[in-house]
Amino acid sequence: MAVKTIDGVLGDLRPIDPKNIIFAEKTKDALFWNARTHFGAEEIGHLREAIRTEGLLKEILVRKIGADKYQVIAGERRLRSILKLLEKDVECYDLKTGNWVGSQKLYKVIIAKVLENCSDKVASKLSISENLNHQSLSEYELMEYCRELEEKLDDKKEPAYSRKDIAEIIGRKEAWISQTMSLYKLNDEAKKQLQDGTLPRTVALGLLKIKEDGANVSRVLRLASKLAKEDQMKTKERMQKEIDDLHGLLEKCDLELSVTTEMGSEHEVREVKKARTELNKKLESVQERKNNASASQPRLSIDTIERATDQLGVRKGKNQGMSPKAIRTTLADIEEHLKKDEPIFSHDGLDIARRDLGLLAMAFKMALGQITERDPLKVLQNLYLEEQESLQEVS
Repeated sequence: MAVKTIDGVLGDLRPIDPKNIIFAEKTKDALFWNARTHFGAEEIGHLREAIRTEGLLKEILVRKIGADKYQVIAGERRLRSILKLLEKDVECYDLKTGNWVGSQKLYKVIIAKVLENCSDKVASKLSISENLNHQSLSEYELMEYCRELEEKLDDKKEPAYSRKDIAEIIGRKEAWISQTMSLYKLNDEAKKQLQDGTLPRTVALGLLKIKEDGANVSRVLRLASKLAKEDQMKTKERMQKEIDDLHGLLEKCDLELSVTTEMGSEHEVREVKKARTELNKKLESVQERKNNASASQPRLSIDTIERATDQLGVRKGKNQGMSPKAIRTTLADIEEHLKKDEPIFSHDGLDIARRDLGLLAMAFKMALGQITERDPLKVLQNLYLEEQESLQEVS
Protein backbone atom coordinates (compact mmCIF):
# COMPACT_ATOMS: atom_id res chain seq x y z
CA MET A 1 0.00 0.00 0.00
CA ALA A 2 1.41 3.42 -0.99
CA VAL A 3 1.67 5.96 1.83
CA LYS A 4 2.97 9.51 2.17
CA THR A 5 5.71 10.49 4.58
CA ILE A 6 5.82 13.76 6.51
CA ASP A 7 7.52 15.33 3.46
CA GLY A 8 4.86 14.04 1.04
CA VAL A 9 7.22 11.43 -0.47
CA LEU A 10 5.44 8.28 -1.59
CA GLY A 11 6.43 5.01 0.04
CA ASP A 12 5.11 1.45 0.41
CA LEU A 13 4.25 -0.53 3.51
CA ARG A 14 6.20 -3.77 3.33
CA PRO A 15 7.08 -6.64 5.69
CA ILE A 16 10.85 -6.62 6.24
CA ASP A 17 13.19 -8.77 8.29
CA PRO A 18 14.59 -6.28 10.83
CA LYS A 19 18.02 -7.87 10.44
CA ASN A 20 18.06 -6.58 6.85
CA ILE A 21 17.81 -2.97 8.03
CA ILE A 22 21.05 -1.10 8.70
CA PHE A 23 21.50 2.08 10.73
CA ALA A 24 22.48 5.44 9.22
CA GLU A 25 25.95 5.51 10.75
CA LYS A 26 28.11 8.65 10.65
CA THR A 27 31.22 7.59 8.72
CA LYS A 28 33.87 9.43 6.75
CA ASP A 29 32.20 8.81 3.37
CA ALA A 30 28.54 8.86 4.45
CA LEU A 31 26.42 11.69 3.02
CA PHE A 32 23.41 10.72 5.14
CA TRP A 33 23.46 9.82 8.82
CA ASN A 34 21.26 10.21 11.84
CA ALA A 35 21.91 13.60 13.44
CA ARG A 36 21.14 12.08 16.80
CA THR A 37 24.25 10.18 17.82
CA HIS A 38 23.50 9.50 21.52
CA PHE A 39 20.99 6.82 22.52
CA GLY A 40 20.85 6.42 26.29
CA ALA A 41 20.51 2.87 27.64
CA GLU A 42 17.77 3.97 30.06
CA GLU A 43 15.83 5.71 27.28
CA ILE A 44 16.05 2.65 24.99
CA GLY A 45 15.06 0.48 27.94
CA HIS A 46 11.85 2.46 28.53
CA LEU A 47 10.97 2.38 24.83
CA ARG A 48 11.72 -1.36 24.60
CA GLU A 49 9.37 -2.06 27.50
CA ALA A 50 6.66 0.13 25.93
CA ILE A 51 6.91 -1.79 22.64
CA ARG A 52 6.88 -5.11 24.53
CA THR A 53 3.71 -4.27 26.48
CA GLU A 54 1.85 -2.04 23.99
CA GLY A 55 3.13 -3.09 20.56
CA LEU A 56 4.83 -1.14 17.77
CA LEU A 57 2.48 1.84 17.41
CA LYS A 58 4.28 3.60 14.54
CA GLU A 59 6.03 2.14 11.50
CA ILE A 60 9.75 2.62 10.90
CA LEU A 61 10.67 4.62 7.80
CA VAL A 62 13.45 3.13 5.64
CA ARG A 63 14.97 3.57 2.19
CA LYS A 64 15.97 0.73 -0.11
CA ILE A 65 19.71 0.64 -0.78
CA GLY A 66 20.07 -2.78 -2.43
CA ALA A 67 18.50 -6.20 -2.87
CA ASP A 68 16.81 -7.00 0.47
CA LYS A 69 18.87 -4.22 2.07
CA TYR A 70 17.35 -1.16 3.72
CA GLN A 71 18.58 1.82 5.75
CA VAL A 72 16.59 3.36 8.56
CA ILE A 73 15.59 7.01 8.06
CA ALA A 74 13.23 7.55 10.99
CA GLY A 75 12.64 5.20 13.92
CA GLU A 76 16.17 4.16 14.87
CA ARG A 77 15.30 3.93 18.56
CA ARG A 78 12.30 1.72 17.76
CA LEU A 79 14.48 -0.55 15.63
CA ARG A 80 17.15 -0.77 18.34
CA SER A 81 14.44 -1.70 20.86
CA ILE A 82 13.05 -4.46 18.62
CA LEU A 83 16.52 -5.91 17.96
CA LYS A 84 17.08 -6.00 21.72
CA LEU A 85 13.77 -7.86 22.20
CA LEU A 86 14.84 -10.39 19.53
CA GLU A 87 17.98 -11.31 21.48
CA LYS A 88 15.75 -13.30 23.84
CA ASP A 89 12.38 -14.79 22.95
CA VAL A 90 10.45 -12.58 25.38
CA GLU A 91 6.65 -12.37 25.48
CA CYS A 92 5.33 -9.31 23.58
CA TYR A 93 1.87 -7.85 23.06
CA ASP A 94 0.46 -8.37 19.54
CA LEU A 95 -1.56 -5.33 18.49
CA LYS A 96 -3.45 -7.25 15.78
CA THR A 97 -4.67 -10.17 17.89
CA GLY A 98 -4.48 -8.80 21.41
CA ASN A 99 -2.50 -11.88 22.41
CA TRP A 100 0.96 -12.28 23.93
CA VAL A 101 3.47 -13.78 21.47
CA GLY A 102 7.19 -14.54 21.58
CA SER A 103 9.29 -11.69 20.16
CA GLN A 104 11.11 -13.92 17.66
CA LYS A 105 7.79 -14.90 16.14
CA LEU A 106 6.06 -11.49 16.39
CA TYR A 107 8.99 -9.49 15.01
CA LYS A 108 10.34 -12.04 12.55
CA VAL A 109 9.26 -9.35 10.08
CA ILE A 110 8.10 -5.79 10.78
CA ILE A 111 5.89 -3.58 8.63
CA ALA A 112 7.97 -0.59 7.52
CA LYS A 113 7.42 2.37 5.17
CA VAL A 114 9.83 1.85 2.28
CA LEU A 115 11.10 4.62 -0.02
CA GLU A 116 12.59 3.70 -3.39
CA ASN A 117 15.34 5.87 -4.95
CA CYS A 118 15.52 8.15 -1.90
CA SER A 119 18.46 10.56 -2.15
CA ASP A 120 20.79 11.45 0.72
CA LYS A 121 19.31 14.95 0.83
CA VAL A 122 15.70 13.73 1.07
CA ALA A 123 16.67 11.10 3.65
CA SER A 124 18.46 13.79 5.71
CA LYS A 125 15.45 16.09 5.56
CA LEU A 126 13.02 13.35 6.62
CA SER A 127 15.29 12.21 9.46
CA ILE A 128 15.74 15.74 10.82
CA SER A 129 11.99 16.44 10.57
CA GLU A 130 11.30 13.31 12.61
CA ASN A 131 13.88 14.27 15.26
CA LEU A 132 12.65 17.85 15.52
CA ASN A 133 8.99 16.77 15.70
CA HIS A 134 9.87 14.56 18.67
CA GLN A 135 12.22 17.20 20.14
CA SER A 136 14.94 14.51 20.18
CA LEU A 137 17.75 16.87 19.15
CA SER A 138 19.43 19.43 21.37
CA GLU A 139 20.43 22.82 19.95
CA TYR A 140 24.05 21.75 19.99
CA GLU A 141 23.37 18.45 18.16
CA LEU A 142 21.57 20.39 15.42
CA MET A 143 24.47 22.87 15.22
CA GLU A 144 26.99 20.03 14.94
CA TYR A 145 24.89 18.36 12.25
CA CYS A 146 24.87 21.59 10.19
CA ARG A 147 28.62 21.99 10.56
CA GLU A 148 29.26 18.39 9.53
CA LEU A 149 26.94 18.68 6.52
CA GLU A 150 28.78 21.80 5.39
CA GLU A 151 32.15 20.04 5.67
CA LYS A 152 31.06 16.95 3.72
CA LEU A 153 32.59 16.50 0.27
CA ASP A 154 31.15 14.43 -2.57
CA ASP A 155 33.11 11.97 -4.75
CA LYS A 156 34.40 14.94 -6.80
CA LYS A 157 35.85 16.51 -3.63
CA GLU A 158 33.36 19.36 -3.86
CA PRO A 159 30.92 20.48 -1.11
CA ALA A 160 28.12 17.91 -1.00
CA TYR A 161 25.66 20.37 0.57
CA SER A 162 25.26 24.10 -0.03
CA ARG A 163 23.97 26.46 2.65
CA LYS A 164 20.65 26.42 0.81
CA ASP A 165 20.59 22.60 0.89
CA ILE A 166 21.32 22.57 4.64
CA ALA A 167 18.61 25.19 5.28
CA GLU A 168 16.08 23.03 3.42
CA ILE A 169 17.15 19.88 5.27
CA ILE A 170 16.78 21.34 8.77
CA GLY A 171 13.87 23.66 7.98
CA ARG A 172 15.68 26.89 8.90
CA LYS A 173 16.68 30.02 6.99
CA GLU A 174 20.16 30.41 5.52
CA ALA A 175 20.78 33.26 7.98
CA TRP A 176 20.32 30.76 10.81
CA ILE A 177 22.99 28.53 9.24
CA SER A 178 25.40 31.49 8.87
CA GLN A 179 24.88 32.50 12.51
CA THR A 180 25.41 28.90 13.61
CA MET A 181 28.69 28.62 11.70
CA SER A 182 29.91 31.87 13.26
CA LEU A 183 29.46 30.39 16.77
CA TYR A 184 32.35 28.03 16.09
CA LYS A 185 34.65 31.08 16.30
CA LEU A 186 33.99 31.21 20.05
CA ASN A 187 36.51 29.81 22.51
CA ASP A 188 36.38 26.30 23.98
CA GLU A 189 34.76 27.47 27.22
CA ALA A 190 31.76 28.95 25.36
CA LYS A 191 31.47 25.90 23.09
CA LYS A 192 31.50 23.58 26.10
CA GLN A 193 28.65 25.56 27.68
CA LEU A 194 26.77 25.38 24.38
CA GLN A 195 27.23 21.62 24.38
CA ASP A 196 26.01 21.04 27.94
CA GLY A 197 23.03 23.38 27.43
CA THR A 198 23.97 26.01 30.05
CA LEU A 199 24.52 28.57 27.27
CA PRO A 200 21.54 28.83 24.88
CA ARG A 201 22.33 29.40 21.20
CA THR A 202 20.49 32.76 21.08
CA VAL A 203 22.49 33.98 24.08
CA ALA A 204 25.77 32.73 22.61
CA LEU A 205 25.19 34.97 19.58
CA GLY A 206 25.64 37.95 21.92
CA LEU A 207 29.23 36.80 22.56
CA LEU A 208 30.03 37.49 18.90
CA LYS A 209 29.76 41.21 19.69
CA ILE A 210 32.79 40.93 21.97
CA LYS A 211 36.22 42.00 20.76
CA GLU A 212 37.77 38.87 19.29
CA ASP A 213 39.77 37.58 22.20
CA GLY A 214 39.17 34.27 23.97
CA ALA A 215 40.09 35.85 27.32
CA ASN A 216 37.40 38.52 26.86
CA VAL A 217 34.75 35.87 26.18
CA SER A 218 35.74 34.00 29.35
CA ARG A 219 35.62 37.22 31.39
CA VAL A 220 32.17 38.08 30.03
CA LEU A 221 30.87 34.56 30.76
CA ARG A 222 32.13 34.73 34.35
CA LEU A 223 30.66 38.18 34.99
CA ALA A 224 27.38 37.28 33.22
CA SER A 225 27.07 34.19 35.46
CA LYS A 226 27.59 36.40 38.52
CA LEU A 227 24.96 38.87 37.26
CA ALA A 228 22.51 36.02 36.58
CA LYS A 229 22.90 34.82 40.19
CA GLU A 230 22.39 38.38 41.48
CA ASP A 231 19.28 38.76 39.29
CA GLN A 232 17.89 35.51 40.66
CA MET A 233 18.51 36.66 44.23
CA LYS A 234 16.81 40.01 43.56
CA THR A 235 13.84 38.22 41.99
CA LYS A 236 13.49 35.97 45.03
CA GLU A 237 13.81 38.99 47.37
CA ARG A 238 11.08 40.86 45.44
CA MET A 239 8.86 37.80 45.58
CA GLN A 240 9.49 37.36 49.32
CA LYS A 241 8.56 41.01 49.88
CA GLU A 242 5.37 40.46 47.88
CA ILE A 243 4.64 37.33 49.97
CA ASP A 244 5.18 39.28 53.22
CA ASP A 245 2.89 42.08 51.97
CA LEU A 246 0.20 39.56 51.06
CA HIS A 247 0.45 37.93 54.50
CA GLY A 248 -0.05 41.40 56.01
CA LEU A 249 -3.10 42.03 53.82
CA LEU A 250 -4.52 38.61 54.78
CA GLU A 251 -4.14 39.47 58.48
CA LYS A 252 -6.05 42.72 57.91
CA CYS A 253 -8.62 40.78 55.91
CA ASP A 254 -9.07 38.27 58.76
CA LEU A 255 -9.57 41.13 61.21
CA GLU A 256 -12.07 42.80 58.87
CA LEU A 257 -13.88 39.49 58.40
CA SER A 258 -14.13 39.04 62.18
CA VAL A 259 -15.64 42.51 62.61
CA THR A 260 -17.91 42.21 59.57
CA THR A 261 -19.22 38.81 60.73
CA GLU A 262 -20.23 40.39 64.04
CA MET A 263 -21.60 43.71 62.78
CA GLY A 264 -21.93 43.67 58.97
CA SER A 265 -24.52 42.43 56.50
CA GLU A 266 -24.37 39.08 54.67
CA HIS A 267 -23.39 40.92 51.49
CA GLU A 268 -20.44 42.61 53.25
CA VAL A 269 -19.30 39.27 54.70
CA ARG A 270 -19.42 37.67 51.22
CA GLU A 271 -17.37 40.53 49.75
CA VAL A 272 -14.68 40.23 52.45
CA LYS A 273 -14.54 36.44 51.99
CA LYS A 274 -14.26 36.94 48.23
CA ALA A 275 -11.38 39.41 48.70
CA ARG A 276 -9.67 36.95 51.07
CA THR A 277 -9.99 34.13 48.52
CA GLU A 278 -8.42 36.32 45.82
CA LEU A 279 -5.53 37.23 48.14
CA ASN A 280 -4.97 33.55 48.94
CA LYS A 281 -4.87 32.65 45.24
CA LYS A 282 -2.37 35.42 44.59
CA LEU A 283 -0.25 34.30 47.55
CA GLU A 284 -0.20 30.68 46.30
CA SER A 285 0.81 31.88 42.81
CA VAL A 286 3.70 34.01 44.12
CA GLN A 287 4.88 31.22 46.44
CA GLU A 288 4.88 28.75 43.55
CA ARG A 289 6.89 31.17 41.37
CA LYS A 290 9.38 31.70 44.24
CA ASN A 291 9.75 27.94 44.76
CA ASN A 292 10.38 27.46 41.02
CA ALA A 293 12.94 30.28 41.03
CA SER A 294 14.71 28.71 44.03
CA ALA A 295 14.77 25.25 42.43
CA SER A 296 16.10 26.42 39.05
CA GLN A 297 19.72 27.27 38.26
CA PRO A 298 20.55 30.89 37.32
CA ARG A 299 20.51 31.04 33.52
CA LEU A 300 22.50 33.30 31.26
CA SER A 301 20.41 35.61 29.11
CA ILE A 302 21.04 38.11 26.33
CA ASP A 303 20.59 40.83 28.95
CA THR A 304 23.25 39.45 31.33
CA ILE A 305 25.70 38.98 28.44
CA GLU A 306 25.13 42.58 27.24
CA ARG A 307 25.49 44.01 30.74
CA ALA A 308 28.71 42.08 31.32
CA THR A 309 30.07 43.15 27.93
CA ASP A 310 29.27 46.79 28.69
CA GLN A 311 30.74 46.70 32.21
CA LEU A 312 33.99 45.21 30.95
CA GLY A 313 34.12 47.55 27.94
CA VAL A 314 34.84 44.79 25.42
CA ARG A 315 32.09 45.41 22.89
CA LYS A 316 33.23 45.43 19.25
CA GLY A 317 33.35 48.75 17.38
CA LYS A 318 33.93 52.31 18.52
CA ASN A 319 30.77 52.59 20.60
CA GLN A 320 31.61 51.23 24.03
CA GLY A 321 28.45 52.64 25.58
CA MET A 322 25.85 50.59 27.39
CA SER A 323 23.13 48.89 25.38
CA PRO A 324 19.54 50.20 25.89
CA LYS A 325 18.59 46.94 27.62
CA ALA A 326 21.55 47.21 30.00
CA ILE A 327 20.61 50.84 30.76
CA ARG A 328 17.00 49.85 31.53
CA THR A 329 18.16 47.06 33.87
CA THR A 330 20.60 49.35 35.73
CA LEU A 331 17.99 52.13 35.94
CA ALA A 332 15.52 49.72 37.52
CA ASP A 333 18.14 48.82 40.15
CA ILE A 334 18.86 52.48 40.86
CA GLU A 335 15.16 53.35 41.22
CA GLU A 336 14.76 50.40 43.61
CA HIS A 337 17.60 51.76 45.80
CA LEU A 338 16.23 55.32 45.66
CA LYS A 339 13.03 54.07 47.30
CA LYS A 340 15.11 53.25 50.38
CA ASP A 341 15.93 56.09 52.74
CA GLU A 342 19.69 55.51 52.66
CA PRO A 343 22.26 58.31 52.04
CA ILE A 344 24.86 55.97 50.54
CA PHE A 345 24.42 53.25 47.91
CA SER A 346 27.14 50.58 47.75
CA HIS A 347 27.75 48.67 44.51
CA ASP A 348 30.74 46.44 43.65
CA GLY A 349 32.89 48.09 46.33
CA LEU A 350 31.86 51.62 45.27
CA ASP A 351 29.99 54.03 47.57
CA ILE A 352 27.66 56.40 45.71
CA ALA A 353 25.80 59.28 47.37
CA ARG A 354 22.01 59.28 47.05
CA ARG A 355 22.04 62.61 45.20
CA ASP A 356 24.60 61.33 42.67
CA LEU A 357 22.51 58.21 42.22
CA GLY A 358 19.54 60.41 41.38
CA LEU A 359 21.60 62.31 38.81
CA LEU A 360 22.74 59.02 37.28
CA ALA A 361 19.11 57.91 37.01
CA MET A 362 18.31 61.20 35.29
CA ALA A 363 21.14 60.64 32.77
CA PHE A 364 19.90 57.13 32.03
CA LYS A 365 16.34 58.42 31.49
CA MET A 366 17.68 60.97 29.03
CA ALA A 367 19.59 58.24 27.19
CA LEU A 368 16.39 56.18 26.94
CA GLY A 369 14.33 59.16 25.78
CA GLN A 370 12.20 59.17 28.93
CA ILE A 371 13.29 62.77 29.48
CA THR A 372 12.72 64.68 26.24
CA GLU A 373 14.66 67.84 27.18
CA ARG A 374 17.92 67.76 25.18
CA ASP A 375 19.92 70.18 27.34
CA PRO A 376 21.22 68.40 30.48
CA LEU A 377 22.01 71.74 32.18
CA LYS A 378 18.41 72.80 31.78
CA VAL A 379 17.26 69.52 33.28
CA LEU A 380 19.57 70.13 36.27
CA GLN A 381 18.25 73.69 36.61
CA ASN A 382 14.65 72.39 36.67
CA LEU A 383 15.66 69.77 39.24
CA TYR A 384 17.28 72.49 41.40
CA LEU A 385 14.18 74.71 41.18
CA GLU A 386 11.95 71.80 42.20
CA GLU A 387 14.17 71.17 45.24
CA GLN A 388 14.06 74.85 46.24
CA GLU A 389 10.27 74.94 46.00
CA SER A 390 10.08 71.80 48.11
CA LEU A 391 12.35 73.33 50.80
CA GLN A 392 10.26 76.53 50.85
CA GLU A 393 7.07 74.54 51.32
CA VAL A 394 8.64 72.69 54.28
CA SER A 395 9.82 75.93 55.89
